[in-house]
Parts: sequence; structure tokens; C-alpha cells
Amino acid sequence: MDDTDLAALPKELRKLIKKRRSIKDSINSIRDYVNKFIPASSSVRQLQIRLSKLTAFMAELSVTQEAIVDFDLGHDDITEQVAFDDFTFTLVADMEELIEKHGPSATSSSMHPSNQSSASVNEAMRLPTINIPTFNGEIENWASYIDTFNALFHNNKDLPNVHKMHYLKSGVCGTAAEVIKSFSITSDNYQAAYDELVKQYENKALTIQVHIRALLNSPKVHTNCAAELKKLHYHVNSHVRSLIALKQPVQNWDAWLTTIVCCHLDPTTAGEWQLLQTSKELPAFKDIESFLSKRIAAYEVGYISSKSDTKQTAGKQNQYGGKKHDVKAFFAKKSEPHTIKCVLCTAPHRIYA
Repeated sequence: MDDTDLAALPKELRKLIKKRRSIKDSINSIRDYVNKFIPASSSVRQLQIRLSKLTAFMAELSVTQEAIVDFDLGHDDITEQVAFDDFTFTLVADMEELIEKHGPSATSSSMHPSNQSSASVNEAMRLPTINIPTFNGEIENWASYIDTFNALFHNNKDLPNVHKMHYLKSGVCGTAAEVIKSFSITSDNYQAAYDELVKQYENKALTIQVHIRALLNSPKVHTNCAAELKKLHYHVNSHVRSLIALKQPVQNWDAWLTTIVCCHLDPTTAGEWQLLQTSKELPAFKDIESFLSKRIAAYEVGYISSKSDTKQTAGKQNQYGGKKHDVKAFFAKKSEPHTIKCVLCTAPHRIYA
């Protein structure tokens, strides 16, 4: 997305997209260092430091991406994000292989216990800087949580189990925290605590049912405005994406997904959708999803335009001295030459409102 397109987005979304761009630039800088790494003249310790920073960037990028998806205005390319995630995971694996291949041996480490102790202290001091993925016990959030936790911590062979246990307990809350409450933060307890969480929440059938129930109970749109449509749009899209990740044949569910969305639309928006149908064939889910994205954008543009018009009108009144008797004379008229009517619902407002 170029700067021209970025300027048309809400301020908070612009900040998030710029932050994501900055994080990706930092990750690409680490990639460039790895590509130019020469074992004979480069320090393995530099690799270790950059690997630690990379895991922190990945966690921060995940949080930022989720915040961007919350806006869900159809501006974000999910395919591009998945490809970038694959790239970062590959980069982590490459760095771990380089460290394992060219790093000091266990014998060398044992010969310098003071250095080993110093490294452990440094690792411990870095613990608070990593943004830990969180899980509150809601089963529909389990898949995204455990995938992120595994990528950052569980599959990291260089990370001691006691540190993994620290991240595990720090990231759970609510009912999930109760599951491993009795496990103290020790190296020996990590695998048992991890397995207990997996045993409790790794239930694919139940997770699928939870997402389907959530779709059936989607929020109802009562007023044709951007805020309510956005809430419905994000709710449906997030659960559909989760079902796709769970290998469900969502591509064959156009009939009931489209019906669910239509049943939760307000009468005006539902009427606009029906006016667009030129065939008696059942429309695809992607069609109504695209329609919602465009309607949300149109409502938001209309809101910004109406605010701009109001400011311009107020400015003209101030320019001519703000004479109050002129304004009163205008509103004292009994009739107008014509009345503005919406072409869809005939109410006295412009169509963008």
C-alpha cells in the first residue's frame, strides 16, 4: 500500500500499518545480516543476539497484525501476511542451524563457566522484553495461541525449559491459568504443564463447533452505519478464517454463510444487497463479504464528507459576521422548493447517510 492509499485510512489504522512496516524492515535487516554471515570473520554471539531480537519482533508483529485485522476494511492482504510468516519461521530455522553449526561446543562452554553464567544472566534479563502470546481459556482462541507459542518458544531448542515455563505461565489467564496453577516454574515441570494445556484444549471437533455456533450467533446490525457493519464483518471473517485453518471445506459453504450474513443485516443494507443481484443463482460468500467491505468504506467516506461540509458551512457563516437574524429568517420559511429524499428508503437524507 502506497502513501496515497494510506492517507485515506483512519488515523489509528495508519499508525498500525506504519508500525508493521517498521517491524518488517527490522526483520529484513536481520535477514540481510544472516545472508552475509561469514563464520571465519563474524561472531556467532551476534547471531544469538539477533535471533533473540527476531523472536521479539515476531511477537510484536503478531500483535500489530491482529490489531490491523480488527479494522477489517478489506485493505489487508492475508496471503501476503502468511507468506511473510513463513519467511520469518524459515529465517529462525536458518539462524538456529548456523548457531548450532558454528557455535562453541559443550566442552568449550564447560571450560568457561563464568561466561556461561553471564550468558544465562543476560538471557534472564531479556525475558520481559518479549511480547508473550496470551490465552484466556476460550477454546476458539486456542489454535492461534498455541501456534504462536510453539513458533516463539516451544520449538526453540536453544531456549532452556525453565524459560519456556516462565513464558507459558505468564501468557495464560482465566480458566487456562487454573489448569497449570499447581505447576511451579521449574525446568522439570515445563513439559508436564505444556502437555496438560494441550490435553485440556486440543479438541478439534469442539473447536469447530464453537466457531460454527459463533457464526450462527453473529451480531445483528440494527442501524446501517459503519460501526455496526464493521463489527459483523470482522466477526464473520475471523471465524471463517479459523475454520479454514482447521481444514474445514468452507469453500462449499456459500449457501449458509451468505444466508447467515443476510439474516443479520439491517433492512436498508439487505435491500441494497438484493438490488445488486442480477441472477437467480445463489451468490458466493466472497461476493457478500466484498459488498460489506465496500459499504463500510462508503459509510465512512460519507461520514468524513458530512463533517467537512458542516465545517465549511460554519466557516462561511463566520466569514460574513455570523449574523443570527439571517439564520432565523432562513429557518422561518414554511416550505422548501424541494425535499431531499434517499432513493433507497425515501427518508429525508442523502444516500451516503
